[in-house]
Amino acid sequence: MIWGSPVSRTDERNTTFARMARRPGTPAYVDYYHWHPERQARDDRLRALPELLRPGGQHFAAAICGDAEDWFRRIDTIEPDPSLVAQLAVRLQTSPDPNEGLRSIAAAHGAVASGVCRLDPAFVYTHKGRFDSNYGAEISLDHSVAFVFLVEMDFEEMQRAPRAEAIRESARQYYRAAVIARLLEAVLLAAGRSARAQYDAHYDVILPPLAVAAGLGELGRHNLLVADRVGTRVRIGAVTTDFHGSFR
Repeated sequence: MIWGSPVSRTDERNTTFARMARRPGTPAYVDYYHWHPERQARDDRLRALPELLRPGGQHFAAAICGDAEDWFRRIDTIEPDPSLVAQLAVRLQTSPDPNEGLRSIAAAHGAVASGVCRLDPAFVYTHKGRFDSNYGAEISLDHSVAFVFLVEMDFEEMQRAPRAEAIRESARQYYRAAVIARLLEAVLLAAGRSARAQYDAHYDVILPPLAVAAGLGELGRHNLLVADRVGTRVRIGAVTTDFHGSFR
């Protein structure tokens, strides 16, 4: 692993979710805290607290947390329907405005807003960090465009925060965003373009600043996207691609 020289991009291994995914005794844990010993004691204290969706938390509710876990588990089982993908790919290739075609696909599957922006390399992670299986893998993404979209979390459910209902709704919309991202990726690939879905725990890019660049809102002081109409009650998904708005 090379940690030496400073870079302008962010290493996913340094993010909170990635650090909390490290487990004592594993090679990834040993490697990370070899390079960052100053973070080990603090991170170990956080890891010792009850895990999200697990017994021991103040707002744990077995049935609701079980539902939330199921939504998260289902994310890795998403497989777009091949016949739908083929149909949408033809429609996209023949559309007079392919960008609008992408927007219509996203909207039909639950996106409340979408936009396109240049993929600024500064918002591409340098290395993978969420899973031991690809921990430290260098991220190489030569795409120049990001199609970014938002899904909305239910108002009433989110009013229940910090209770478990809010976590379940968050998980449900992470799943919806993953469905859309995987579908858009499949359609673009079928249409002959390069594409990569960006969704929960499978990010090569940092989505909030890309959503701002795509015209979907502003970045708040809490570093979350503040979107038109729905504020922070959104989850963000994207597909990065070499698609520039025309198949001609």
